[in-house]
Order: sequence, then structure tokens, then C-alpha cells
Amino acid sequence: MEEKEIKKLILTGAEELGLSLTEEATKGFSLYLSELIKWGSQINLTSIRDAEETIKRHFLDSLTLLPFLEIKTTKPKRILDIGTGAGLPGIPIKLASPSIELVLLETSGKKANFLRHIIRVLDLKQVQVIKSRAEDPKTTAEFGAFFDIVTSRALTALPEFVVLARPYLAKGGKIIAMKGPINERLEEELEAIKTTTKLAYKLHTIKPPFGQSATTIVIFDIFQ
Repeated sequence: MEEKEIKKLILTGAEELGLSLTEEATKGFSLYLSELIKWGSQINLTSIRDAEETIKRHFLDSLTLLPFLEIKTTKPKRILDIGTGAGLPGIPIKLASPSIELVLLETSGKKANFLRHIIRVLDLKQVQVIKSRAEDPKTTAEFGAFFDIVTSRALTALPEFVVLARPYLAKGGKIIAMKGPINERLEEELEAIKTTTKLAYKLHTIKPPFGQSATTIVIFDIFQ
């Protein structure tokens, strides 16, 4: 795809989501895409190699999370993206809203190297990459009760994700999980949440642009 086509696709998709991207953010997405495809030819960053599909199914899908982050506050939001992989949804959110403080948590050394590279290339500020598992006691000790929002994109089943995320959440924070369309498996996970964690949650079904499958946003308000 030509850079002009890339920018147009990103801007059109963002507008369909009710979002307005700056020229700087649009350039950032274009560069992010280029590096993602380049590195993806050497290491397995995502299962999608096509530029257009990457924009639709990764970048724009990640941006469906943005309205739920309540970013427009006086204090910058601290966000932890667990199992971020190639930086999804964290980096698209950071490009669209540069004020956030972001930590990307990833177990794969190769993916963590890519994340450090893309942060340098995009000149992103207040972004940190941690190569670790969420359940690692050292990581929990360093970042425990620190974040306003802990999120992930299709990382694991909801009960397991809540257990991983909860120690990192500051008082009054939110756990926000991005899942696919509501189906039998997701319904089973939601039912398990009721019996294992007894946490209340809110569901939001978002239809991404360009006819992509629905994204389900599951939000847990934690008042510990």
C-alpha cells in the first residue's frame, strides 16, 4: 500500500469510531505498520502479514478501546498492557492519546526487542517495556497497585486475566479486557467470573469499521 492509502484508511476508520487523529499520530501509524511488517518477516509478531488487514484488524480494533479509558483528566492515566505481543492495544492507544503513561508487559524476548525498537523509532515518551510474566513476584512487587487501567487483547480466559491483572491495579482502577464477538465460549467465561471472582462487570459490544467482527469490551471496576 502507498503511504497515502495507508493514512486515508486509518483516518477513515478512526472517524467511523468517532475518533480524530492528529497528523503526527497518522504518520506514527504508518511507520508502525512498516516496521511491523518488516520485523514480521523475521519473527512471528502477529498472524496477519497484509498491510490493509493489519490496519483493520489490529490498529483500528485496538482503538475501539480508547473511549473507555477516560483519558481526558488532569492526571495522565497509567495503563498496563499485559501480554501485549507486537504492542496491541497499547501502542495504537499511545499514538492516539500521547498523554498516557504506558507499560507494555511481554514474555517473549524477541517481541520485547521489537517493542523497544518501535518505541525508539516512533520517539514515544513515557512508555516502558517489561519482559516478564504478569505473575512474576518481582514484577508484581515493582508495579503492584500502580496502574489506573490494566488491559489485554484476547490474552486468556477472563477469570485468569482478572487474577493476573488485579495486583497491578491502583485503588478505584479498572480492568478492561478486549475479547471477540460474544459466543458460547465468552459466555462461559463470563459465567465463571460470577462464580469464581464474584466481580461485577459491564459489557460493551463495538462494531469496528469496514465490516470487521464485533469486539467485546469487558470492564471491571475494582474498589479495593
